[in-house]
Amino acid sequence: MESFILNIFAIIGVFVGGYQLFLFLAKNSEERKRTDDDVWELINNCNECRIYASYYDVSLDEIRNIQGFKKHRIELLKIINEPANRKEALESISEKKQIKLNQIKDFENKRKIGYKYENEIFEIFDTYYKLTQDEIIDGFMKKFSTNQTKATEIFQECYNNWLITKVNTRIPTDEVFYEVGFILDSDGYKLTQNDLTRKEWLKKNNKVLDHRINLANDLPF
Repeated sequence: MESFILNIFAIIGVFVGGYQLFLFLAKNSEERKRTDDDVWELINNCNECRIYASYYDVSLDEIRNIQGFKKHRIELLKIINEPANRKEALESISEKKQIKLNQIKDFENKRKIGYKYENEIFEIFDTYYKLTQDEIIDGFMKKFSTNQTKATEIFQECYNNWLITKVNTRIPTDEVFYEVGFILDSDGYKLTQNDLTRKEWLKKNNKVLDHRINLANDLPF
């Protein structure tokens, strides 16, 4: 009986040891991948590395992923280990991160401005895909009980903050149309779960988007 119990403990010990080894290897694998990713981020932000790849008419991604490019990988590591090249790459990475942070902050500010006008914009556009500038300004005049000058200023503020954007069309036309901007039409720019996108507003009000061109006397305001 004692021998049986000892065998059980031995089996458990092997299992636990094997599991710990698995965790150790997995952790090391993750760390190696993270280190590898960090190195290649430096390489991708090094001008000398890009020049090297261009000289051999290959991309840095190809050098990283194609087995036969081991020699190129070694050369790139030599280049990025040069202090001046490494410094340049680190500065480039830092600059890109700062630009991204500034963009995020800018998008957040635009969405906050959207709180001032989102209900009126959704109601003015209603189910319509696009409206003219005059139609939108007329809508602002009625929604805010204001004059054309003030309504035009509101339109410009909305346009500058991507709450309203110009419709790009392949068909040449003398008339310019505008649509609800992606700041109000994309989940990616929500600041809270309570923020409504245009799609959600339409659904909430049991409405369906109509892509037809609008007639001035057919608008909902």
